[in-house]
Amino acid sequence: MYTVSGETFTYGLSQNGLQVPVGGRRRRVINTRSHYTSPRRPCCFKEGWALRAAKKAYRFSDKQKSYLQAKFRIGQTTGRKLDAEIVAREMRRARGPDGKRLFQASEFLAASQVASFFSRQSAAVRQSVPDEMDIQAI
Repeated sequence: MYTVSGETFTYGLSQNGLQVPVGGRRRRVINTRSHYTSPRRPCCFKEGWALRAAKKAYRFSDKQKSYLQAKFRIGQTTGRKLDAEIVAREMRRARGPDGKRLFQASEFLAASQVASFFSRQSAAVRQSVPDEMDIQAI
C-alpha cells in the first residue's frame, strides 16, 4: 500500500511485470524497458549518433577555381566585395556560353567554402603586394 495526498493505492503486477496502482485513479504507466534495447530490436545507436559525420576533404576542380577566381577579381576591380552566399547561389545557376550548366550538382560549393576560398585569396594578395611600409624599409 502506498498513500499519496490522502489517497491509498495498492500495487499489483501488470502484464509486463511492472508494478501498477490498483484502484483509485488510473495512472498511465510508462514501460521502463526501452524499445531500443528489446530483444527483438537491439540497440542500433552508437555513442555520438547525433553528431555529423566528417566529410571527406577534396580539392576544388580547375573549373571551380577559375569561376571563384573570376568572381574574386570582380570584387577586387570594383572595390565591392562579393558576398559568399550570393556567389554560392550564382554558382548553382551559372551557365556557359552554350547555355549548358557550368557545374553538376556534386560540384556545387557551400557558402562557407566560397568564403574560405575568398579569405585565402585575400591573404595571398596581401602577402604578394608589397606594402608602402615594406618599400620604405628597403
